[in-house]
Amino acid sequence: MSTDYQDLALDTQTHDLPEGGLSFVMASGDERVAQQLRIRLRFFLGEWFLDTTEGIPYYQQILLKNPDWDTVNSLIKTEVLSTPDVVELLSFKTEYAPYTRRYNIPFLVQTTYGVLEFEESF
Repeated sequence: MSTDYQDLALDTQTHDLPEGGLSFVMASGDERVAQQLRIRLRFFLGEWFLDTTEGIPYYQQILLKNPDWDTVNSLIKTEVLSTPDVVELLSFKTEYAPYTRRYNIPFLVQTTYGVLEFEESF
């Protein structure tokens, strides 16, 4: 069952509210779920002063010299699955390039709106 609520749509390139005065665009459905996934996967633990327990422990467990990749994958999967309207993680793959130090995460989720293909990297 979907939550059927909307969110302010953010620019997909800048991740900010679009410029253009006081007319806001709303995100709903799978667009909102994708936006929330982007926000949740970029949210560092302790970043929000009103609740420092929220976020992913990037500094503590991921952005290390030799992180435990099983722990990293578990943290990411937990965050994805706790996103509202995400029902199931259908596929999850990780790609780490040691020379560029890029961690790419393409995954497929079942949402209450249908299947959503998503990719995030850091």
